[in-house]
Amino acid sequence: MQTLKTVALGTLFSVVGIVGYLFLRVDGITEVPISTDHATGLSAVIGGLLEAIVSTVFDPICWLVVALAFGLAIWWVRSRQKPKSA
Repeated sequence: MQTLKTVALGTLFSVVGIVGYLFLRVDGITEVPISTDHATGLSAVIGGLLEAIVSTVFDPICWLVVALAFGLAIWWVRSRQKPKSA
């Protein structure tokens, strides 16, 4: 049960962290080279999001977020574990 909790929490923290990092990249807080060759309107938004997603997958910080998320999940599950009495 402890392994299942760790995997579930790690996946949840990873998804939340990657989505947050993606929003930071799209918002322009972190620098990402996004081309301006897209059309205007909704197609520009979709093109920018797709480009940000692809560049995020190949970004080492994205994988650091995943590693930190699973580390946080392991720490969280172990800290909430009740001590076994003999």
